[in-house]
Amino acid sequence: MTFVWRRAAPVVVPYSRASETGPYVPKTVRLTIGDGRGSGNGNRQNGRLPLGWIVFDDDDVPAQEIYLSHANGVEMLVNARGVVGIVEQMPIAQREMLLARAMGRALAHELGHYLLASKAHTAGGLMKPVLTAVELFSLDSNTLRVEPAQRRVIAARLRGNPLVASR
Repeated sequence: MTFVWRRAAPVVVPYSRASETGPYVPKTVRLTIGDGRGSGNGNRQNGRLPLGWIVFDDDDVPAQEIYLSHANGVEMLVNARGVVGIVEQMPIAQREMLLARAMGRALAHELGHYLLASKAHTAGGLMKPVLTAVELFSLDSNTLRVEPAQRRVIAARLRGNPLVASR
């Protein structure tokens, strides 16, 4: 993956759809970092506003756009006092580092949905439905692994190989 950072106008024009004849691996995924809070129950998990989301056109066709909510990240950081300490007393660099870590992990989760072409969540690891403040802000990321079966699915999709079940 290559990341190209561009500042864009607040009005976003959607990308055209990739061909559906081959593996769904479009060349461009747009990441928007903004202050949107998410809308409707589809973006709310256990009463929490999400740090990020991706829209699916169908059950297994992810859109080419991922959204990360800076506003929700800041709110989560402030509310994670028991994990990170008192945010108002931190140096700016520490606040920004903690926020960047959480946003990066939220992005990794959403990219997981994109690369797996699945809305599904797992019981643990990176793809569980709700990541805790400890998982998002802690220096330790060992609990945020992608399961081996998921890695195989991603690799097969990127190669364009069909997935074959075996015993």
